[in-house]
Amino acid sequence: MIHEGQTKVRVTIWQPYFAGRMLAFGASNLETLELLERDTELQREIFTWPVAEDVWAGIVDDDARTRLRDKFINDFQPMVTPAARSMSRLGAFVEELKTVAYSNASDWSTSETGAPESNETSFMINAGLAFYHHLAWMHEVFADVPGASVSVR
Repeated sequence: MIHEGQTKVRVTIWQPYFAGRMLAFGASNLETLELLERDTELQREIFTWPVAEDVWAGIVDDDARTRLRDKFINDFQPMVTPAARSMSRLGAFVEELKTVAYSNASDWSTSETGAPESNETSFMINAGLAFYHHLAWMHEVFADVPGASVSVR
């Protein structure tokens, strides 16, 4: 069941990147070049998960679903500084999601993707629990990458 206002998300893990030399890039008018000093800290994408399901569909408690969705989207939006979107912050969110995912607030729902070979078969998934497990895996894998951060779009 897709809940009103639900959107699919793309979760990306970033790490600091220092070019080591001056970089030039096209400015907004594309007629002039902007220069970045060689010690300017940039971010490099190291992992992206384009989520194919409505990860919030498995959370049947409206208050928990809204609170977690808003927290996830707001805390990890790309406009937030990388330091504020840290892996430790993801770890705290994963623990909060775990509490809901393993409670009565989480339930099974119909998968949006199903089996590619059969349009007639519906699969049931617990999207909230699956989301928790995948985020927990991401946190475990990337937690020790120096300066790693998370963004959600």
